[in-house]
Amino acid sequence: MPTKLLLTVSEICEAMEGDRKDAMDDHLPQFPAFATELGDAIIRIGDLAGAVSAKVGSAAKAKLLYNATRPDHKAENRVKKGGKKY
Repeated sequence: MPTKLLLTVSEICEAMEGDRKDAMDDHLPQFPAFATELGDAIIRIGDLAGAVSAKVGSAAKAKLLYNATRPDHKAENRVKKGGKKY
């Protein structure tokens, strides 16, 4: 599990680097590196979820619905003093 989690983190780091450099992907030059590295992270998450039989899709759907009800996630509250910037 730790290796699979850290491989996911490495893909996120590569996405950040692709964005920082505004680079196109080396292997799929029709896509920005940012997009392909995020795709790699999704693949790694799916691989890990499958390995441990985690219901990631169901959990993500439930989390999206829950987050939609959170006052601190509303745009008008984010711009207030002390609101979340991101």
